[in-house]
Amino acid sequence: KIALTFDDGPDPETTPHLIAALAASGATATFFLCGIRVERNPDLVRALVEAGHAVYAHGWDHRRYTPKDATAAVAATARAEALLARHRPTPAAYLMRLPYNAGFNRIAMHRAMRGFRPNVQFAWWSHVIADYQIAAAPQSEDAIRAACRDAARQLEACRDLAGGILLLHDAPFDQPRPQTIATTRILLPEVLSM
Repeated sequence: KIALTFDDGPDPETTPHLIAALAASGATATFFLCGIRVERNPDLVRALVEAGHAVYAHGWDHRRYTPKDATAAVAATARAEALLARHRPTPAAYLMRLPYNAGFNRIAMHRAMRGFRPNVQFAWWSHVIADYQIAAAPQSEDAIRAACRDAARQLEACRDLAGGILLLHDAPFDQPRPQTIATTRILLPEVLSM
């Protein structure tokens, strides 16, 4: 078994597909959601929670935080969590993954985030599919489908999957929209079919 995690959502063109694919496989996942997208798509947050998925804040607007921005990162996370708390109780042990995994290895960020939630735990990953790189290349849907299939097969070949944490994205920021949507919709079913 491997834990599935998704950064950057929710997005109306991709999140429903992720929910459906996970449900079809009887799987649940952890979603790290950006505040600006949560604010625009509260119905998708509700759908994620109702489907049994865990949701946590992923900052507000997907900016890259440095340790000197720790106070801003806390404020952005708290702002996003205030919206998420409308759909589920705030978890006592709070998983944290900031955009670009900012602050994961910086004690200043850990200290600041403990001011937000005393039991904050930064969530790393053991495996990643560079879905944002697949989405970045201008290519046809058939080429995206082949790239997603290849990425899933490479993951399947890993001998250390058991107990791992996989990082994926729900419509990653800063990539061309059509390729992003296609990659997000195609990749998860490929992974789940392994």
